[in-house]
This record gives sequence, C-alpha cells and structure tokens, in this order.
Amino acid sequence: MHDFYFQSMRTNSNHTKTIIMVVCALFILSASYGQNAKKLVKEATKLNKERRYEEAIDKLDHALKLDASNAKGFAQRGLAHDQLEKTEAAAKDYSMASSLDGKSADYFYEAGRLHNDIEKHKEAVVFLAVALRLDKKHDLAYHEKVEAHMALRDFYLALEVAQNALNKDKTAQNYFYKALANDSLHNYQDASYDYGRAKRMDPTMEEAYVGYGFTLVEIKKLDRAQEVCESLIEINPENTGAYFCRSRVQFEKGHFNQAINDLSMVTKLEPENTIALMSRAALYQELNQHANAVADYNKVLQLNEELYKAYYMRGKSYEALNNFKRAIEDYETLRSLAPYDKKAASLHEKAIDKLFELHRESDVPEFYFTQPRERSADGSFIFEVHQGATEAEISGWTKDASKINYIKLNGEIIAFVKDTINPEICSKIQVNGLNEITVEVQDIYENLLIKKYELLWTETDPPIMKIIAPVASDDGEIYLTSDEPILYIEGRIEDKSKINLILVEGANASFVADKLNPSFTASIDISNKDQITLRAEDAYGNESTKTYTLNREGALLSEKNPMGKTWIVFIENSSYTNFASLDGPGKDVSVMRGALSNYEVHNVIVKKDMTKDRMERFFSIELRDMVRSNHVNSLLVWYAGHGKFINDVGYWIPTDSKRDDEFSYFNINQLKAGLQGFSKYLTHTLVITDACESGPSFFQAMRSADADRRCDDYTATAFKSSQVFSSAGYELASDNSQFTKTFAKSLHGNVNYCIPIDQIVVNVNDAAGRSNQQQAQFGTIQGMEDENGTFFFVKKPTN
Repeated sequence: MHDFYFQSMRTNSNHTKTIIMVVCALFILSASYGQNAKKLVKEATKLNKERRYEEAIDKLDHALKLDASNAKGFAQRGLAHDQLEKTEAAAKDYSMASSLDGKSADYFYEAGRLHNDIEKHKEAVVFLAVALRLDKKHDLAYHEKVEAHMALRDFYLALEVAQNALNKDKTAQNYFYKALANDSLHNYQDASYDYGRAKRMDPTMEEAYVGYGFTLVEIKKLDRAQEVCESLIEINPENTGAYFCRSRVQFEKGHFNQAINDLSMVTKLEPENTIALMSRAALYQELNQHANAVADYNKVLQLNEELYKAYYMRGKSYEALNNFKRAIEDYETLRSLAPYDKKAASLHEKAIDKLFELHRESDVPEFYFTQPRERSADGSFIFEVHQGATEAEISGWTKDASKINYIKLNGEIIAFVKDTINPEICSKIQVNGLNEITVEVQDIYENLLIKKYELLWTETDPPIMKIIAPVASDDGEIYLTSDEPILYIEGRIEDKSKINLILVEGANASFVADKLNPSFTASIDISNKDQITLRAEDAYGNESTKTYTLNREGALLSEKNPMGKTWIVFIENSSYTNFASLDGPGKDVSVMRGALSNYEVHNVIVKKDMTKDRMERFFSIELRDMVRSNHVNSLLVWYAGHGKFINDVGYWIPTDSKRDDEFSYFNINQLKAGLQGFSKYLTHTLVITDACESGPSFFQAMRSADADRRCDDYTATAFKSSQVFSSAGYELASDNSQFTKTFAKSLHGNVNYCIPIDQIVVNVNDAAGRSNQQQAQFGTIQGMEDENGTFFFVKKPTN
C-alpha cells in the first residue's frame, strides 16, 4: 500500500513537471510569434508609406496569422485595402482594430467612415459615436456622423451633431455641414446663413456656393442667388452645380430659354447627367417643345432604362404630339416598372380611350381574295375555282384604317391576327355544290362590309413564254450583240386563256389583251444586270415565271463616256432668314461650273436658297423621278451653304432654319434615304458637302483615296460606287472655301483623259495639310450599294 502511494506521488510529480514545461514552451513560442508579428507589421507600415499596398497586405496577412490580437496590424491592412478601393475589406479590418484597441478614436473613425462608404449607415453611427466619445474634437468624425444621419434621413440628429461640431470649432466645414442639415429640414433661412458663413470663411469651397445659391432661391432672393452662381462660374467655369443653380434661378424668373441654356452647359460638361437631361426635358415641355423633350427623355432612358419617371414624362409629351400609340407603350412600360402606381394605370387607360376615339372612322372595310384570284364583271364579283375541286385553299386580305373585329366566310368565323392593321387570312373552304360565297368583314368601329362572290370554274395551266428576239437559247441564255443599256425584246405567249399581264423585269410589256396567244414587246434597262426575269399571268390567275441569263461576250464597247449619262446637282444656299447670309456658295458654284465646263456633264441643275420643305421634296420625289426617267448613270450632289454637326449627325441648314432648333435642319440621313430610293437606277453616286462633316451615321467606313484609279479600268467605272466627300468644318460656312478652290484647281490642272475623285481627295487633303487645317473626310455611304467602283470626271473630246 505504501509502495503504491509513493509510486503514485512520484508519477504525479513527473506529470506536473511535464505540464509546466509545455506551458513554458508555449509562452516562449507565443512571445517569439509576437515579436515576429510586430516586425512584419513594422515592415508593412513602411510599405504602406511607400504606396506598395499589395506587398503590405501580404506581410500583414502573415503577421495576423501569427498574432490575431495585433490592432495596428488590422489598422494597417485596413489602410492598404482602403487605398486599393477594397472598401468592405477595409471596413472589416478597422472594425477589428477598434475592437482590439478600444482607446483609438482614429480606428473607430475609420471604421465609421468606411461603413458609410458601403452604405451601412447605422453601424457607422455607432463607430463614430465612440470616436467622438474618445476625442470630442475629432472634426472628421463629426462630419462623417452628420453624413450617416443624413443618409438615414435622421435630419434632426444630423443637425444636432453639426451644431456640436460648430460649438467645438467654428470652421467653414462645420458651418457647411450644419447648412446641409438645415437644408434637408427645409430650414432655408438658417441654411442660407450657414452656407454663406462657410463661403466667406473658405472662398474656395465650391459646394458652399452651390448650396448658398439654391437656398437663396428658396427664400426668393433670386438676384442674389444669380450673383452667387455667376461668381462660382467665374471661379470654375466647369462647375456643373453652378449652372444647375443658375438654371433654377432662371426658371423661377420665368426665363425658360436661359434655364435650358444653363442645363445644356451641364449636359455638355457631363453628357450622362440624367438629372440635367430630365430637367431640360421638363422645361421643353413647359415651352410646348415636346419633340425636344422626347429627344432628352430618349437619352435618359438609354442611360437608365429603369428610370420609370422618364417613361411617365415622355408619355405625356407623346400625348401632346398626338402620338397616342407611343404614349401607351410608355405607360405600359411604366406599369411594369411600377405595377402599383395608380396614376400610371389611369394614364394608360385614358390614353387607350383617347387613341380609340381619335382614330374613329366610318369607312366600310375592303376585302380582296389573293388565292384564288377574284375579278369583277358587270358590277359583280367572281370567285374563280379550278375545275374538279371539292375544296379551295383561300387567302385574302382586308384594307381598313382600323383594326378588324371579325371576318366571316358563308357565316363561319375565319381566324386572323387581330392586333394588326389590314390582316390577312388563310384557310380552306368547301366549294362542292356552291354557286356563291359571302364575305363579311366588320372593323372595331362596327363598320360592316358584305361582299358576295359568284363561283366560276376555270382551267389551271400556266402560260408558256418564248423570246423571239434577241436570240435566246433553250436553256435560258440571251446573247447580246451590243453594249446598249436598253434592250429591246420581242416574244410570244401560248395559253388556253386570254393573258392578263406580262412583265419584263417588273415592267409591263406591250401586247393585245383581247387576243389569244399574243405577241409582246418591251424595252428594258439592263445596265449592270446579269439576268432578266419575265412573268406572265392569264385571265384566271395561272402564272409562270422565267429567268434569262445575259451573255455579253459578243458585245462591242460603244459608249464614249465610261461614266454614262452624268448629272450634277448644286444646292446653293446663300440667303438665310435666321443665319448669316453668304456670298461664298454662289461663288463656289460658279467656280465649279467653270471647272467642269471641259468635262462630260450631260445636265447641271442649280437649286438656290432651298427651304427644308423644298429640300425634302426635291431629294425624295423630284430628283428620283428625273433620274429614273432620263436613265442617268452617274450623279453628283454638291452642297454649298451653312451646316451643323450635332451629336455625331451632320445637318445642312435650309434657308428657313431657326437657330438652335435641330428639328428645322435638314438631316444628312434624310438625303441618304432619298438617294436610296433611286440608287438602283444609278451606277455612281457622289455627295460633296462643303459645310460640315456628314457624321458617322452617314459614312459606312473611311476609305483611303486611291489616286491611281483609271477610267479604262472596267471595275472602276462599271461597278457601283456610293461615295461622300465632306470638308472638315463642323460649323458655319465661310465665304472663302479652300476646299472648293483646291477641288476646282484639280479639275483645271488635270492633263489626263479623266481624273478620279480619289485623286481630288488627295489634292484637297494635301492642301489642307500645308495650311495646318483638318483633313476632309472621304468614304462610302452607309446602307447604299458600293462595289468599289469610283466616280470619274471625264474630259470632253477635243476637236
């Protein structure tokens, strides 16, 4: 027993010694780790001072693994994270630092500031309250705490904190923060006083000027507010707050145009400022300039498509423009973004009702069968059905200004797409035993059409077409014997029935309609065509189509001018109503006509002092018809007059344009649309504008000028070209155009048979380079066919 007791005592004694040794070892090891962690923190602090933040973080990560209680280590890592804009990580680090060192006001301040930055304002308030308890003179902590309360909309608490800061130290910054709180509480008189004190104590504090100006507006001291805004503009012409403030002053004074001008300065300095765009749009609405308002709301929604108020406001402008369809679209979008907005729902319903009543009409709908074809005889309508059929596949379409309510055939409802104008139908109908079909069509205004058709049984064979001249092979190849652009064709049709229609390349051929198996003739333009198509249709709608390939191998070159018939159109705008009148365009046109007098030009058209309406009509209708009727091959359009370049779009200025009214200018894209309407008749199109850049939307791509192009190169003259050459000016025209002088000089100085526009481009830009002027722009016209041909000026033959 005693032996066991002593043995146990000896064993316990040894165990105690072991525990003591382990504890001592851990203590020594911990101290060693602590020393190593402090050394790493010291090295990281130096790296932070050298702005080597990533390296500092690496060392601090290691240090904090060794010693997770090192407050300075967390603070230094928070600093590095903050500098690298890793705000959340920085906030966590400073939170740890403040928890480990509860006496550091700076740690609590930084934790509060960073929590404000990540919009955790309640947590920020707690950290900043501790910072101020530890250091009652910590100005930055006061400011951050004011901002936290402001973000939480605790404006009275914000005012209390700002006043405490001001009691400690009457600085410009403290007055400014107190002004912010009073401003938010609508205490504009007190806010105005505090902003004013801040501005006087620190004349460089631009935000104080802005706040001062706005609060002066609120207390109706408009002239003083304008003085404050303008004094800030003198200090910093790029301060957008100053222009915002002055625009508010001008609005309160009823000077809407001046207010718009100031907001335009804001959008110029900050193109993506949606507040400025929204404000300017609202002012346009006040002035009943709803088209301008829509343009601004469009820009706003391009920047932020979920800004639902913009849909609401744009919808109102669309209503004012009687564009109820677009207004409804905006209200529908608004309802999807704000489904519980009763005002949006009401506007949507009212707009639909207005649109419905606005479009009310009393015209009876029309209806036409397309299959089988219908025809009229003696005032009655005939529905043609092929012999032996028991049912007929039918298709047809309605014509009405309104949507259709229903379509019935022999009393049966026929399916169609109801939300479309002029809907089509496609169905089957039993015709066995029928002599008549009744069609009923009613529109949404209850206008009703009842149309009866007599059934007529017809033959089903398609016509057979044959070409007699020129020679055509059985496999569909026509052999040309000349290179004339107009091809005369003779042919014959074979069919059991009379022929209703013969088309050659979409044009009506001549034939005797009442004769069976008639002969036909046609003259068609085959310029730049490799094939032609013929189509014939008999009296019962049976039709056939045949395409022939054109073989030009035996053709002889007979044209003297490889450019074909060439026309030049000069637009000479000199006498303006609202812009400075010019002498230059008249001189330029005279100079160019003189320079072109030695070149093959079949017709010169000079249009002087064109209004916007005349320009639109000329390019969309008149010029199209002249080009088509006269078989023009090459067209040059030269514009001389004022121009504008706005938002990457070029404009020509009609003589009746209004200053600063973009909608009164002639958009270059309207010219392009007009040219596209008859480009198929032209081989070469060249637009020259000596007014402003045409804009990226008019150019497809810049292309380098190839001065070595030759007019005996078939690919250069016979392949299509659609080109634009624009002087480099962005604004108004001058009376002394270097562009025109160099262009005319190039034509006068040409010693060759022809000169390509590419060479003239090189000459003009060389002259611009020598004069230190911008290079003119040369490229193809976007959306128009261009096969890399080019425009040549071909000299008249010498006697």
